[in-house]
Amino acid sequence: EVPQWTPVTMLDLQRQRQARVRIGMRKRIEGAMAAEDHSWTGHTTLRHRAHDVDKGGRVHAGRVMRWINEAACACGADWTGAQAITGYVAGVRFCGSPHRGDIVTVSARVIHTGPHSVHTSIIVTTGDLVAHAVGVVVSPDERGNARPVPVWEPVSDEDRRLDDYARRLIELRQFNEPFTTAVA
Repeated sequence: EVPQWTPVTMLDLQRQRQARVRIGMRKRIEGAMAAEDHSWTGHTTLRHRAHDVDKGGRVHAGRVMRWINEAACACGADWTGAQAITGYVAGVRFCGSPHRGDIVTVSARVIHTGPHSVHTSIIVTTGDLVAHAVGVVVSPDERGNARPVPVWEPVSDEDRRLDDYARRLIELRQFNEPFTTAVA
């Protein structure tokens, strides 16, 4: 059990309100992610042997998240031809857990591009679905600013479905106000 947090300052109260609004938005994003078909074929595939496990023999969620990030960045780098770094993770949805010794496949593919971003869908499997996520990566220039990326055009029905999925998540996220850093 976690102790109840009590906001003290105006900034605390404002952040608490913003966090509560995000809970509802997060549930809508989770619903959109749960409804998506994750049986596509990846463009970038990484494989790992599960070894960093807890006392129950399961892989730590943080390790799975690292694999998701690596696959998103590798896929984005393949697409842009340059280094890619994670700008945002639209969500990670866990469906299971790999166990000690499992061969874990992490597949990623481009599902949408913006002017400066590459949206990737990532699935983690051991034969069964372990997790899925949408990672947004950018390619930084020498000053750290996101450089323009090549446009990805959906060509198949699967591509169009995944592009629509990315656009739905983008639309849901646009209603999240940034967390306040100081009281105005």
